[in-house]
Amino acid sequence: AGTFSPFETEGFEPWIGGDSLFAPGNWVKYCMLPVMIGVIVSLGYDTRFYRAVMVEESNRDYMITALAKGASKRKIMFVHMLKNAMIPIVTRVMSTLPFLITGSILVEMFFNIPGMGKELITAITNNDFPVIQGLVAVLAAIFILTIILTDVVYALVDPRVRLS
Repeated sequence: AGTFSPFETEGFEPWIGGDSLFAPGNWVKYCMLPVMIGVIVSLGYDTRFYRAVMVEESNRDYMITALAKGASKRKIMFVHMLKNAMIPIVTRVMSTLPFLITGSILVEMFFNIPGMGKELITAITNNDFPVIQGLVAVLAAIFILTIILTDVVYALVDPRVRLS
């Protein structure tokens, strides 16, 4: 007798047995647990960070001045507070972007997801130095492009920052 599980827990190998990843329900079946782990792990830290940034901005002098002038809470929140809190928020989001692109190494290993992280661990285990060098170069390029993209987003978010 078999067991029923709404999630796929035996590894990400949809090509074995004719089960296609692109079949209508399989994205949910194969991706739900890894996505849940990624979200749950970072949710607490991210929530505390964003809250701390917003609380810090709410105690600034310009916030008190806008409130004293009679601006609505909605206008204060979106025009003054969020606009000035975007720099640390953009920094946090953009610093996690390379890890989303390259994949979480532990999640890839645990769920047997073929990705760059799993390939890097396999190459390290097998002492495959050309593959290690290639993957490290690709990861470094992704980090560099993300840093450049962060500077561009800074210029879009904050008019005081100029690209030169």
